[in-house]
Amino acid sequence: EKDKLLSNACGCPPDGHKPVNGKCEPVCLGGKIWNAALKQCECPEGATLVEGKCQCPLGQIVVDKKCGCPADQTLTAEGKCACADKDKVPTITEKCEPKDSKKGRSLTFEEMETAKKIFGDKIDYRKVKLITTGKGNPHTSGDTIYFPGYQSNQSFDQAALMHEITHVYQSENYKWWEYYPEKAADWFNGLTVSKYLFGTDPYAHELIYGKSFYDYGLDQQATIIWEYYYEQRYPGAGIGPRDLTEEEKNIIRDMLQKAGLLQ
Repeated sequence: EKDKLLSNACGCPPDGHKPVNGKCEPVCLGGKIWNAALKQCECPEGATLVEGKCQCPLGQIVVDKKCGCPADQTLTAEGKCACADKDKVPTITEKCEPKDSKKGRSLTFEEMETAKKIFGDKIDYRKVKLITTGKGNPHTSGDTIYFPGYQSNQSFDQAALMHEITHVYQSENYKWWEYYPEKAADWFNGLTVSKYLFGTDPYAHELIYGKSFYDYGLDQQATIIWEYYYEQRYPGAGIGPRDLTEEEKNIIRDMLQKAGLLQ
């Protein structure tokens, strides 16, 4: 009798409904929300439907059923979220973080989206920290990128950041014991180890059609990504490490796609 009463208890249908303020509403997918007046699922105000998912403009989140900025940010005339403190930047944590800090900051939405065009979801972007204080050349250790003096509006720094994010990708995805010491040396001490102990420049490489991306050295891979970024972001501008021929562009694109990137 008890089981019978329980089975006949009032509740929402199990097929994709949930209780909201005492009423049953369908569970909307893809970031959509329920419009009770129209009795349909729809994207929040200001969002667009992209491949079945609702997307707010870059950097915005859903606030009160419409796209907007997090509480500590304001919307600019260009439609971007900005921090009131000019020494801070909006990051993917949906908070304002100091631009320059010894502890580092998370990536901005723009930095993450740029990296996603190359690496997709093969990186845990929320783990990445960018430290822009100190001195020396950019280098990466695990998920932490050290980039003294980084300026997000400079083309060189943008490309160099993609170089360093490649090392994050390597750190998260590679089995290091599968890499012989000569190949991994540049990861630990860059130019010094590879050039002076092994007599090779870790960045120099020859683009060969059919050669796997993973058959290149670690800094060679990062430099290939650097070249690809420059060519995609500033085509024909002549400001990259070197001008790529059409054949080289095709080799890089084919190589990266076969490596499971650019997806």
